[in-house]
Amino acid sequence: MSAPVSVIPSAPPPAPEPAPFRVSAAQAGLIASNFLMWGGFFAVIPLVTVHFSGSVAGAGWAGVPRAWGWCWACGS
Repeated sequence: MSAPVSVIPSAPPPAPEPAPFRVSAAQAGLIASNFLMWGGFFAVIPLVTVHFSGSVAGAGWAGVPRAWGWCWACGS
C-alpha cells in the first residue's frame, strides 16, 4: 500500500497591474471649485465677523492693524 499523496494547489496567477489613476478635466474642475469655495468661506467669514462684532472685546477693526484693511463701503 502506498502513502497518500498530498496535492499542493497551484498559486493563482498574479493580478494584472492596475490602471494608472488620472483625474479627468471635469474632476479637476470640481476639485478646484470646491477648494476655492471652502477657501473663500474661511477667508470671508472671519472678515465679516471682525467687521460686525469686533475682534477683541468689541474693538472691531481697532484690534486689527490699519494696513490689514479698511471698509470702503462704510468708512470704518
